[in-house]
Amino acid sequence: MAGYASSWTKITGNTIEVTDFTVEFSAIESAFNESTGHKHDGTADEGPPIDRIGDADQHNKIKIDSANNEIEFWIDAAGTSVQQLSLVDGVLQPITTNDVDLGTSTYKFKNLYLSGTSQVSVLNTGTVTSHLIPGTTDTYDLGGVSNYWRNLFLSGVINVTGYINSVSGTSSFYDISLSNGVASTLRPTVTNTYDIGSNTYQFQDLYICGYNYLYDTDVSSAYQFRNNDGTFQFSYSTFAPFTATIILSIDYSGNISSTGDYIRLATSSTPLHSNSDGSIGQIRWDSNYIYVCVNTNTWKRIAYTDSSW
Repeated sequence: MAGYASSWTKITGNTIEVTDFTVEFSAIESAFNESTGHKHDGTADEGPPIDRIGDADQHNKIKIDSANNEIEFWIDAAGTSVQQLSLVDGVLQPITTNDVDLGTSTYKFKNLYLSGTSQVSVLNTGTVTSHLIPGTTDTYDLGGVSNYWRNLFLSGVINVTGYINSVSGTSSFYDISLSNGVASTLRPTVTNTYDIGSNTYQFQDLYICGYNYLYDTDVSSAYQFRNNDGTFQFSYSTFAPFTATIILSIDYSGNISSTGDYIRLATSSTPLHSNSDGSIGQIRWDSNYIYVCVNTNTWKRIAYTDSSW
């Protein structure tokens, strides 16, 4: 490429000829040729390297810092030139942490392509159109002990290999909607510790088609009850699983069957009159009679015999 050096020898008293201007202007034209003009590489006649591009007051500029091998970006901030970014080997970085934005709420970039790691203090996103998969299994959390997510809406399956615990550290979940059912066992992590519902907040209906087990506090014995083809069956065992026989059953007609050897009415009660209030089938007793209500408000009594056994 052509540099520029003056070829005009100026001597006082000499005649200025057209050729002097022609040679000089041709050299200037060659120097500014867009393809073959001078290089600004610092060599002879080529001009010094251009180390910055800026406005008239040099407040807004791009500067080449050869000493640190970086390109600096400066912006006029309230009348003062302030460096905002620098480009060094492999890194485009802000000068001050948490100061420079990439886009605005009005003017946004389109797509962001990254093949490495994205470290973001706060992420505000509208829609995710791909999988969210951690880089390492059982390592990273969604939320934390102090900052929780609010609502979780899923239309598929939740697969959990650990525990589901409430955010408050107690055993009370505030709102769970499982409209598509549960496809696994629900069990507590500790025996005889957590409740289903409370004395203030109760569930409505309970539908069970298998066995129901009620253990005592030390889990040494338990009751079992179930509906077996229309008959309510009640069993007891001092160990589990149950091998005990049925001790009480009530069929759909109301018939009661018990393996016990007595039925106890713990409190005596005497109808004042034969027409005292009563419902059919009621039984009462006192020290002299057994009373049976045979019709609405109609009582019959049976006296005890005095004969010895």
